Amino acid sequence: MNQRILILASLFGLSLAAAPVILDGYIPPVPGAFTQVPDGQETRLRSPQTVLLGVDEGEALAFTIRCHRVGQYVNEAAWKLSDASGAEVQQGVVPLGESQEITVPDAKPGVYSLSIDAKSNAYTVRTPLHGLTLMAGGPSLLRAVYQVPTLYFWVPDGAHEVRVAVHGQGDREQAAYVVRRADGTVLVESDSRQNQGLSTLSVAPGTAGEVWSIELGQLADYTFEDVSLELSGDLVPVVAEAPQRLLVPVLSTFASPNAEGAEFGLRLMATPKLLQNRTLHYTVREVGENTVFEDKTVAQPVPGVISTKVVRPGFLHAEIAGELLDGEGQTVVRTATKLAVAHGHQYTEVENREDHPVAAASWADHQVGYQVFRRAEPGDIRPNSTPREDELVTELPVRVTPGEFETLYFALQPLRDLPETTLQVGGFTGATGEAAPITCELRTVRCWPQLTDWRSPTFHVIPELLEQGGPIDLRQGRPQQYALILHVPADQAAGTYSAPVEMTGKGQRSRALLVQLEVLPFHLEAPSGITWGLYPDTARWASFPEAQIAAELAAFREHGMNALMMYPMGSAKWEWKDGVLTADFSRFRTQMRLYKEAGLGGPMVISIQGSEGFITRLTGYKRETDDEQFWGAYRQLLAILRREGTEQQWPEYVIHSVDEPHSGPTLAEAIRTLSVIKEAGFRTFNTCYGKAVRESLDPYLDYRCYNNIGFLSMVTPEATQALREETLASHDVFWWYGTGCYTNGHLIQDGNTLVNRFMGGLHFWRTGATGCWSWTFLRPKNSAYDDFDGSSQRESKDACIAYPTPDGKALVPTLQWEGLREGVDDYRYLYTLKSLIRKAEGKAGRAGEAAAQADRQIDAAIQAMPWNCREGGTTTADLDRFRALVINQILAVGQAME
Repeated sequence: MNQRILILASLFGLSLAAAPVILDGYIPPVPGAFTQVPDGQETRLRSPQTVLLGVDEGEALAFTIRCHRVGQYVNEAAWKLSDASGAEVQQGVVPLGESQEITVPDAKPGVYSLSIDAKSNAYTVRTPLHGLTLMAGGPSLLRAVYQVPTLYFWVPDGAHEVRVAVHGQGDREQAAYVVRRADGTVLVESDSRQNQGLSTLSVAPGTAGEVWSIELGQLADYTFEDVSLELSGDLVPVVAEAPQRLLVPVLSTFASPNAEGAEFGLRLMATPKLLQNRTLHYTVREVGENTVFEDKTVAQPVPGVISTKVVRPGFLHAEIAGELLDGEGQTVVRTATKLAVAHGHQYTEVENREDHPVAAASWADHQVGYQVFRRAEPGDIRPNSTPREDELVTELPVRVTPGEFETLYFALQPLRDLPETTLQVGGFTGATGEAAPITCELRTVRCWPQLTDWRSPTFHVIPELLEQGGPIDLRQGRPQQYALILHVPADQAAGTYSAPVEMTGKGQRSRALLVQLEVLPFHLEAPSGITWGLYPDTARWASFPEAQIAAELAAFREHGMNALMMYPMGSAKWEWKDGVLTADFSRFRTQMRLYKEAGLGGPMVISIQGSEGFITRLTGYKRETDDEQFWGAYRQLLAILRREGTEQQWPEYVIHSVDEPHSGPTLAEAIRTLSVIKEAGFRTFNTCYGKAVRESLDPYLDYRCYNNIGFLSMVTPEATQALREETLASHDVFWWYGTGCYTNGHLIQDGNTLVNRFMGGLHFWRTGATGCWSWTFLRPKNSAYDDFDGSSQRESKDACIAYPTPDGKALVPTLQWEGLREGVDDYRYLYTLKSLIRKAEGKAGRAGEAAAQADRQIDAAIQAMPWNCREGGTTTADLDRFRALVINQILAVGQAME
């Protein structure tokens, strides 16, 4: 462990006799009145940001948010105002194109945090308050779009170096910038293309203790649109639109990556006057562990930086705390922040918060050392969760049909440390004690840090992996969740069966709970003409033995998938010689043989994405200059696929050439390729959305697979019905995609069963579509076990519905993978009921009456269910109750028909 203390001189250049004003731990370093930027010229912010609002004595807390459109996006601006303790004061949503004035009557003086997110759109904040400060570094860069006035930042006394980083977005969006001293002297004039947008500025003697400024503007020959600003070095990275509006924390934490690990530290930004007769207590602890990296007390502290180096590669998550005490030991200012560093970048945790009465532990609970509880949504059990009284269980009841898989979840809440704990499931027995061949696989649910979006500076610690493993050490107050994956044989007799779950540890053995299983007296029907498709990421299979590919395909079928997207261009060896294209399909033939043996069928999707570039690389022909030769080679490719599919008896298939071609060059490429593919006699498929489908692609398209991530193409029932009618009127097939491992539209599919279960089951049913496709099975960005190591890619977050085992030889299921299976089963339960109703509705007497009543009840229940599963929408508990209703109606109609 290394540490360094950097002594800074008087920070603010204030008179030692002057007592600084502290507002919730912040100091305004520049006194005096401010001049507000003209209305309409405020910093136009984009993506999640936090704005600090300082309310002084005599000021009223009031501000205005305006939501601005960017491109064709329709997102609103969601906002939340919190006080210094983190407690929510108000929240709301500003509609697109509108402004909202917010006032908080009787707000006490202090510093308030305003968190805003308009997703792909932008927003501005305006207030008459003296303090208005924006984040510009650490875990939260300043991200703006279209307009940024001159911004000001404080360079404290004793600072040696300031680093400024400015970035555009993509190749065409770049920015120029100028950094000036307070007297207007230009310190650097550069742009986002030079040195990757980074400038390192030395703070010359006599220039510290000033306010510097930065101007962002258009770079010649480039578009000024999306731009980000990051400040770092010997300062607190905050900026304001006027120097006098700056709010600088007296104590602020920081994290900085280095080659060996990370440096965590605390900045003490105060005048010597404030620090007289003071003591600083400083700690650095590893979050979620017992490791203490630093714990020290500094008497008579001076302004400056105190830090701790931690030598450990990879993800590091620490809580840095500082407390400034007066001579009586009373707290003057306190801060405690959890910061994470991984692979050269800093991240902030989106913490799980629970506010409910904790279930009291009984005498029996204390004897065994734990409580057992469950939640309808297993993704809601986090490392800091505590059970409510109504969540405690001693039994796990479940109803399952013959042949069905079902995953049950429960958690142990340790009341003391329980080392080397093992859980075991006994065999299932019937009511008279006979053994039943019902299998049960017990897995440990692992919580780990995962990014909250594709390019996010935030992460959360979520349950996701269902791992096999041996004994584990349970820690007091930290719940451990488990999953039981049950499989009932297809010929299992109806009846009730039970199995104990026992816990063994050092010197103790106890029954945790009892699984009570009812095997139902009917089988689930497989709906005809309904496709659950999966992007399987078959490039991984190149190094797999046949048995491992077959095992994955079997897992796909067990989870309800019945068709895949397959990639013959990447799974075959192609050669161009003397104007003739040939292919060796040996590897792809093995894949297709195993595909069919696993019971997978069609319509499957044959993807030839990137086919234009593929032809150019093989032949040297360029479409723009060698039109006839190029398309001749392209048609040879299609003829080879036709011949191979016929000879090898592929299941029914459609061809996909360009992904999401909604505008520009990708749309033009889709039109070119699909027209040739259609001309060659193939049925075509496209992932699509927007007006381009009806206006440009329709003549060449047979299968329209709409983007339904976060319900983008299907935001309401009415919009969905209109889209379906339009598709069918064009004699096309109505499919959609959006289940899997997306993080779009406020819907995070990682670490929960809800989103995939809802979208792949009940929501799928209600859309009237005949295909639901899941993207994507296993596509990590570098290591699958590190969600933070893909920053060099456009979307840094791993995209995984399931994960490989550490040795790469098998699969680790996840909550989202099991959620997909539950969604398919929800659909099949509903289909089975509707099929039974159709059989009974024409019959006289009890059967017909029961069928009519069941139809009315189930349709009413479907109609009453919210259209989405966002906050306030459909929950996992709702889906559990819905399935129970469907089961009861199947039993009722079945009994009436006997």
